[in-house]
Amino acid sequence: SSSNKKYTNEIMEAITDRLVFITENQDKKIGFAIRSTQEYFSAMYNVHNRSDEDVNSKIKIISKSIYWRNVFVFMLGYIAKNKGYLLDSLDSYIGELNGSDVDFEKETISKACRYGTLLSLDILAESILSSWPKQENKFIKHLQEITNVFLSYNIEHIVWTLKPKIIENLTNILLKSLKSNETYTKINCWKIISMLSKNNLSYYEKFLDYWPSEENEELFCLKFFSEYNITTEYIF
Repeated sequence: SSSNKKYTNEIMEAITDRLVFITENQDKKIGFAIRSTQEYFSAMYNVHNRSDEDVNSKIKIISKSIYWRNVFVFMLGYIAKNKGYLLDSLDSYIGELNGSDVDFEKETISKACRYGTLLSLDILAESILSSWPKQENKFIKHLQEITNVFLSYNIEHIVWTLKPKIIENLTNILLKSLKSNETYTKINCWKIISMLSKNNLSYYEKFLDYWPSEENEELFCLKFFSEYNITTEYIF
């Protein structure tokens, strides 16, 4: 009817000219102009009205690329709210990424990189599962390996957004790992400690009993703290 056509035209005008949700990105083709809107609808396409098997398959594909990170986050939010039982599959998959499905002595790229641990850190930083503590705890346990992986400074922005509960669990992991005989593990601990101390200068004080006695280890620690402009009487 003419009235329906009128309303349709008004809606199209609003979303294209005023809200700029949709634009003509090619000749006679329209699309979403805002990146986050693109990512949201891409996520919904991959999870809404899809079989559980298909959703699990898409999650495994998308989670491997940082380019699709926000799509993955939107997908996980939908799963947590509407298909919570699939979180168990994601939990198992993260374990596989950390090497739970291979022989103890066999090495794989994802196992060596502890990619499952880094993916868990990303999930926890988004607080997607904060309303489902039992599910959240499953992903917290994957952080146990965080001190056994090469940590690039690209995780700074993730670490700095962690909620107190996650930091508390991470603190316990760091305290335990600092008792290790592995120099590499202890150096990684201090790298994370320095990151967390940037926005909380008193944070590092929890670990002073474990300050390295070996000169090379101490130099690494001093380097980490100086890079974050953390200068205290004790350390310097």
